[in-house]
Amino acid sequence: FLNCVLLNRLGQRKAESAVPSIVKALDDSDAKIAYAAVTALTEIGNQESVQALTGVLKKPSSPIYIKAGQGLIDIAQTKVLNKQIADAGKIFDSIYQNTSNAASGSQDTTSIRIASINGMINCNPEKSASLIVTFIKDKNPKVRSAAVMGASMSASDEPVKALGAILSQLEPDTQVQVLGAIGEKKDISS
Repeated sequence: FLNCVLLNRLGQRKAESAVPSIVKALDDSDAKIAYAAVTALTEIGNQESVQALTGVLKKPSSPIYIKAGQGLIDIAQTKVLNKQIADAGKIFDSIYQNTSNAASGSQDTTSIRIASINGMINCNPEKSASLIVTFIKDKNPKVRSAAVMGASMSASDEPVKALGAILSQLEPDTQVQVLGAIGEKKDISS
């Protein structure tokens, strides 16, 4: 219990000098300590913390896999708030890549993947159309729905137009969603 308290305090104090010790706690056999280590690294949020949590995402069987993904989402969102958009975009992209690779495994990564998709779209508005076209081809219908939602919420009409252009290639349920997005944008040129 003392270790968890110590880890929490180190995180709250953003003790960057303690990151190497905190990283070691990620592998602790006591799940509470490993979870506390993820929380501390999330609160510190420096590059070393990002690297350590990304390392966890490369091990889908890890008991702290989902918690690490959530921690990275939190770090990236904090970077967005601090106007560190490029850094946040890289983190969102890394999360998406790592959790997509593990999507067929035992962990349900859907919520983390959707959060990373939203982050990537918001961090890269000029690339949002091409990103959404990539996401719409995902096997997971929830991820495809998130892509359509991202297109609908975009300030630009380009993502919806891009989906309209590939409408015939999409799954029937996704076609319906894209048609709804086109209707919401009131864009009949798609």
